[in-house]
Amino acid sequence: MSDLATHWISPAWVNEPGEGVPPEIAVVNPGSKPANLTVYLRNLDGSVHISVGTIVPPHSCAFLNTYDIQETRGWLSLASDRPVAPWGTTQSAVQPEQRVSMSFYRVEPWKITVPPELLQ
Repeated sequence: MSDLATHWISPAWVNEPGEGVPPEIAVVNPGSKPANLTVYLRNLDGSVHISVGTIVPPHSCAFLNTYDIQETRGWLSLASDRPVAPWGTTQSAVQPEQRVSMSFYRVEPWKITVPPELLQ
């Protein structure tokens, strides 16, 4: 993970049948103002599986509830109005009983060439 940013992606999350445990996502707001953010758990085709919004108070961390998720896999995007730092774990695709750390990459929307709706 790199510095703070307002837009992030994570290339993989998994919630396998039977052993399924949804991804655990936390977001830190080190700033002095609240951060309004939405996390989008996307299917492999980019469509939104579920979205979870929250307000992270200044100098705080929030854990997002993704327990409504269905058994599937995909990728994640996060959009915030303030710079934040995400963290998360997901099931291992190889050994579903194990959890692994998710990788997060900051996105600079003004430099990206994907459709803007995929960043929201």
